[in-house]
Amino acid sequence: MVSREEGWRMANDGDERRLSRREALRALTGFTLALGGVGLAACASSLPGGGSTLPPGVAVIKTPLLVLRGHSAVVNAVAWSPDGTKVATASDDFTAQIWDAATGASQLTYRNHTDKVWDIAWSPDGKRILTASRDKTAHIWDPASGQLQTTFSGHQRGVLSASWAPDATKIATGSVDWTAMIWDVAMAKSLVTYTRHISYVYSVAWSPDGKQIASASDDYTAHVWDAATGEHSVQYREHTREVFAARWAPDGQSVISASVDGTVQRWDATTARHLSTFSGHKGGVYAAAWSPDGKRVASGGSDQKALVWDPATDEIKASYEGHMAPGTAEDGSATGLVHTVAWAPDNSRLASASLDTTAHIWRLP
Repeated sequence: MVSREEGWRMANDGDERRLSRREALRALTGFTLALGGVGLAACASSLPGGGSTLPPGVAVIKTPLLVLRGHSAVVNAVAWSPDGTKVATASDDFTAQIWDAATGASQLTYRNHTDKVWDIAWSPDGKRILTASRDKTAHIWDPASGQLQTTFSGHQRGVLSASWAPDATKIATGSVDWTAMIWDVAMAKSLVTYTRHISYVYSVAWSPDGKQIASASDDYTAHVWDAATGEHSVQYREHTREVFAARWAPDGQSVISASVDGTVQRWDATTARHLSTFSGHKGGVYAAAWSPDGKRVASGGSDQKALVWDPATDEIKASYEGHMAPGTAEDGSATGLVHTVAWAPDNSRLASASLDTTAHIWRLP
């Protein structure tokens, strides 16, 4: 009998055919993607997930405070500056942009990557920005001037995710090459390579104390591991489809993970014991984020919605529904899929990024 690991390795052998995270999302949400001559099509309506009818009392918000328009392709990621005055976005158009969070005006465009920019993160002090790209590198650059400061090269394939350590002395990256890496920022040197995942590493996140990493993978699992040694701690196996995001609770005790199986699940970071399941999206869930105060969680899915819910009760509190509906793009792709959500530092606003080439900023009710 072929083991699950052997099956994953065979299925992903030569996976240059599935290099793009966003191409994978599009394949899962509406049109055929040719893989090695085999046509695979999956509709969002056939994916697991909650029904489209929201419970009574949920605030439905269809008009955002701001729509950030300026990218010429999919917006892959959005991140707030630590002081909440700016928003940064990363796009398939090979650029990253910085926007005024009050007016929506574009302030700077970063153009030093040579392929799609898949992730973006501000340094804890707001003086640097970290980007991850399909060009196999991560960059640190100055948000005031756009000047490139550091390039991290070592992954064999595209870099899907990047995250700052709380003290900003290190970064973590996750890649299409099935690995996650820890880097020394000052030396631009790789310190640790984590190899326990058996497919793409879509997400990496530092624990609040800076000692551990939570990672999410195409292999249906999320892991917690030691950031200093790469030693594996726990593996969460309760999802039944690809896991696109793993995020620590502000207290560091639990992790939430978002999956194409239609759920966000919360689990104990030490034991991997399942704590709760949030089912509210119709279709896959591609993003999840804790509010800074730990009182709410946001998620984004293939149903064009960003949902806010109470992690104490698993109840939906708000639904943001302003992204473009699927089927409106010329190529027929599911343009409204929400694959990134980010909270403002003061908990008052939510940003979402979508395949519709925009990012939105929402006021919470």
